Amino acid sequence: MKKPGKTFFLQALLLMLLLKLLAFSSCQQEELCEELTQNYLHLVFYQISAQDTSLLTLEGVSVYGLGLPDTLIYNDVQAQRLDLPLDASRDSSAFVLLLPTGTDTLQLSYLRDINLVSVECGFIMHFFIQDAAATNNVIHSIRINNTEVINTADEHIEIYLPAAAVPLP
Repeated sequence: MKKPGKTFFLQALLLMLLLKLLAFSSCQQEELCEELTQNYLHLVFYQISAQDTSLLTLEGVSVYGLGLPDTLIYNDVQAQRLDLPLDASRDSSAFVLLLPTGTDTLQLSYLRDINLVSVECGFIMHFFIQDAAATNNVIHSIRINNTEVINTADEHIEIYLPAAAVPLP
């Protein structure tokens, strides 16, 4: 029987290296998504008086989606700003705001535009506010500050409360 020669060992070594190289190159590391994949409507409270308008922090604020009282988004929190999720499957959302001195409903209508973030993160919905309205039980007025809800920290809706509606500390 003939002994294997150097050529055989080199071929075998080369074949093993190629197989290892193929095995490692075919295994792609799973990349993590480090981007935000949901946009929130940023709502900010202001106190309005005859003299001026100022940023307002409220105690005991609760929020839920209209028709969903068992699904609280916020429950009895101190808030100057609220981040509210918009419904990506509809062109409108409505929220019930339980404020310290009463209850109001905020209704929003918007356009939707789906955008690819990346292969790892998938898609994100961008919203473009068309209209905003509120019942005026406690709320004096509202203002759309920025219509584009596209993954930013901007104020989108400003809610103005009269000084009489704000309990003293």
